[in-house]
Amino acid sequence: MTLVAVAESNKWPVLFGDLLISRTDRPPNSGIHLPTQDLTSLDEEETGPFISGLTQKLCVVTENLAVGWSGTKIYARTVIQDMMELFKPGYPVTLRDVEKFFESIDYPEAKEVRMVGMVLAHDKLGRFGRKAEKTTSPLFDEIRFAGSGSRHFLHMLKNFDISTLAETGEPPDLLRTIGKTLLLSSYLIGDEIDTGSNLSSFYGGGFEIVSINNGKFEKFGNITYLFWGVELLSPNELNLWVHPLAIKFSYNNDILLIRRTEFVRQELKDLSTSKHDAVFIVDPIHRSIDKSEIEEIKRAELPDLNSAILCHYFSVKFPGAKPRILVVMDKGQVEMVKFMKQDKKVILAFHKNFTDRLFGLVRQYYT
Repeated sequence: MTLVAVAESNKWPVLFGDLLISRTDRPPNSGIHLPTQDLTSLDEEETGPFISGLTQKLCVVTENLAVGWSGTKIYARTVIQDMMELFKPGYPVTLRDVEKFFESIDYPEAKEVRMVGMVLAHDKLGRFGRKAEKTTSPLFDEIRFAGSGSRHFLHMLKNFDISTLAETGEPPDLLRTIGKTLLLSSYLIGDEIDTGSNLSSFYGGGFEIVSINNGKFEKFGNITYLFWGVELLSPNELNLWVHPLAIKFSYNNDILLIRRTEFVRQELKDLSTSKHDAVFIVDPIHRSIDKSEIEEIKRAELPDLNSAILCHYFSVKFPGAKPRILVVMDKGQVEMVKFMKQDKKVILAFHKNFTDRLFGLVRQYYT
């Protein structure tokens, strides 16, 4: 179960995919642990499908071809392995090459695999969708998507309030497109923590992003998501507290590492201390992870929560009204929020200017 999408804004495409997979048989009684929450109980009457874990839905096949898949994992793996066998590194893949590949698939199991993707050929960017839907939204000029989460995702896009997104600076078009995708990812992850509504459509658990960097497709890592609660007490006063969760996405070669750090909930103070750490090891679709790789990752230090990109999800409460959401992406503002190690704990520290800036954003967007 899945959501994968290739979106375009200002003529720049970006590939976006979730991580959740499901199974038809009942999972162990211990439940399933996700980066956003722990699913520890099941209704005995529930018949499935059931959330079973995480896997990567995006694959950079070559430097100029990237795809996202939806369907059965084993069939998708076979299709992508065939694709990687045909399109060797350095091969200048074109959209017509991709079309011919799909036309050549002659085993029935692969027919049900849906795909979206991007091709960079002769300095021109192209997008494709195999058994995918297509729409536009206030956030993107065009988006092609597939998977069990499509209906929920489409509803969210159609009702998306773009005014809830705030970027720092004036980035060029490509970075603005990536920024929109990061803000969307923040919104979806935050909503999954708050409501879990997407999980009933069997997508989520975190999101990957692929875009172009120095003339080739790459996955974007080194991203931390941080979740906050804000209460507007009066036009001149707010109360800020950290949600007990920070999530870091990074890569060890083609293995996705997701660090989940829970914090002790604290109200407006400049420090908050971690109480639990976990790392999720998410396998790539085209191969299985070797046990020695897992052991090496376990021996290494945890991924640093300080990232080049920090995405904030604020749930803003107003007197007598429902909470509203503000999502902010910071790039190059590392002095505002920092994570520091202290006695095997993580200390979250933020500058006073951070709360002043937040208050300005809240007033700008909601007053």
